[in-house]
Amino acid sequence: MRFIHRSGIGTTLIQLVDEHKHLLSRLEILKMKIWFSGIQIPVCGIAGVYTPPNFRHRGYARKCLEYALRLQQEDKQCLSFLFGTPNFYEKFGYVLVMPWYGVYVYHRLWPILPHEPRIYDYSPSDEEAILRLYRQNVRFQVGPLVRDPQNPIKPFFPTAWRNGGLIRTLKDRQKNLTGYVWHSEANAKEFEIVEVGAVDRTSLDLVLAYLLNESKRRLKNYFIAALPPDDPFSMYLKRFETKYVVQWKQSSGGMATILNLKDIIKRLEPVFCQRVRLIRSDLIPKVLTISTEKESVSLHIGGTGTESEIKISLKMLTQLLFGHMSLDESVRSGEKNLPKPEICEVLFPRLHAFTYLKDRY
Repeated sequence: MRFIHRSGIGTTLIQLVDEHKHLLSRLEILKMKIWFSGIQIPVCGIAGVYTPPNFRHRGYARKCLEYALRLQQEDKQCLSFLFGTPNFYEKFGYVLVMPWYGVYVYHRLWPILPHEPRIYDYSPSDEEAILRLYRQNVRFQVGPLVRDPQNPIKPFFPTAWRNGGLIRTLKDRQKNLTGYVWHSEANAKEFEIVEVGAVDRTSLDLVLAYLLNESKRRLKNYFIAALPPDDPFSMYLKRFETKYVVQWKQSSGGMATILNLKDIIKRLEPVFCQRVRLIRSDLIPKVLTISTEKESVSLHIGGTGTESEIKISLKMLTQLLFGHMSLDESVRSGEKNLPKPEICEVLFPRLHAFTYLKDRY
C-alpha cells in the first residue's frame, strides 16, 4: 500500500492505493482560513473522506486520516476541521464544536410586510457586492470561511451546497445591490435558506417578503433559515413569531482538533486582549497559563493582576475556544488558581460557532 498525492486549487487529494493502484480510501486536505472574532485563522479542512464499499471496515480510512493529520502537523498547521459523523472522529482528537441551527418562519408573518419586490438572478457582476456584505456580516463571528477570490478553494469532491442552490439578488432603482439570499432549488424537499445579506432593515423586510411569497409558490407554509442565532438575518427574525431549533445532525456536525496549541493561542491573543479591554487591569491576570495534557502556553493580555492557570484537556479547550461550553463546564474539578469568574466569562464567552452551509465540505 502507498499514498498518492494530487494537488488541486486550494486542496490536496490523498489516495491510499494497493500494489495494483486500486483505491482503498481517500480524503482531501483543504487549505483555508476562518473568521475568529475579527481575525483570520488558517485551518486545514478534511473533506471527501471515502472508502469503496468492498474495502470498508479494514482500517483504510483510519490510515488516511492519521496520515493527513501527520502531514498537517509537519506543515505546522494550528487547527484541523471537518464535518463528520460523531463517535468516529473523536478517536483522532476531533471534538464537536458546531451544531446545526434552524429558524422556522411561518406565513402568519405576511400581513406586516411590504409587497414582494422584484428579485434578480445572480450575475458575476454581483460578486464583489455580495462578498462585501458577507464579510460585513460574519467577520466578528467564529467559524465562517474567509472567502478570498484571489485564493479560491475547489474540492475534487464538493458537497451539494458548494455548487448547488440559487442566489437571488435585491437591487435599488439605480441597480445597486442592496441584498441577496442563497436558498435551495425549486425541486428541493425543503425550502432552506443558507445565507442572507442586506444593507439595511428595509432590505431585510423586502428579502423576507420575497421568501414568504416564494415559499407559497413552492406550496410550503414555512421556510427554514439554517443560520446561527448571531447572524444578522437570524437576529432580525426574532421580532417575529418564529421557532428556533438547535440540532447535532448525523454527518454534519462541525468538529475540530488543535494541532499546535502555542500557535493558535498566539494568533488569538489580540482577541483575548480585546475581550478584556473594559476591565480594570488589576483584575486581569498578568500571565494566564493554559495547561493541557500535552503542553502549556502563556497568554499575555495586558493585566497586572495575580498570575493564573487553567488546567484543561485539549479536547475541552477546543470546545472552550469555539464557545461551545463555558469555562465552568470545562475546567478540572478542584482547580484553585483560576481567574475570577467574571474574567473567565469575558475571556471565554459562550458563542455560536458556525460555518455557512455553502462553505461546508
